[in-house]
Amino acid sequence: MKFLKRFQKKEPDENSISWISGEDQKMQAAIEKAQASYQVFFEAITEDMKRIVPVITDSLVKYAFPVEKGPTEVEHMFLSDFELEDGMLFGYLASEPQFTRKVKEGDRIQVNQNQISDWLYVTVDETHGGHTFLVMWDGFSNQEKDIYKEHPPFCWLAEKMA
Repeated sequence: MKFLKRFQKKEPDENSISWISGEDQKMQAAIEKAQASYQVFFEAITEDMKRIVPVITDSLVKYAFPVEKGPTEVEHMFLSDFELEDGMLFGYLASEPQFTRKVKEGDRIQVNQNQISDWLYVTVDETHGGHTFLVMWDGFSNQEKDIYKEHPPFCWLAEKMA
C-alpha cells in the first residue's frame, strides 16, 4: 500500500480525521463531479495496467463506507493498489476504519461508482481528479495549508491549488 505509507507520514497525528459537513454544497458538488467523471479514472488505471512501463505513479479512490453507529452516516477512506478482474476494478482499503467494523485495513473492495467520493491519479507531469481535496484546501487555514502542502494528496495538486 504505497499510497498509505506516504500519506501516513503527515503531520499532525496520523489518526486525525478531517470533518466536513455533509451539507456543504461545494463538497457535494465535488463528490458529484468525481462520480460523474469516474470513467476517466477507470480508463486511465486500466490502460496503465496494460503498459510494460506504467506512467501512473500514484492513484487512489476516496470511498464512502456506511457507518452502523457513530457521529456520521458514512466514513470516507482511501482505496489503492488497484486490480482489474472481469472488467471490474478492485482496490485495497488503505487505512483502519474508525467508525465501521464491516471492513478492515487491507480488505479488497470492489469499486462501485455510487460510493466514490473522489478519485485521483498522478503521472510524472500531471495530477488528475482530486475534486474534494481542492474544496478541502480552500477551507484550510494558513496553518493547515503549511502543514499539508508538502504531503499527499495536496503536494500532488500544487498546480491546481495556486
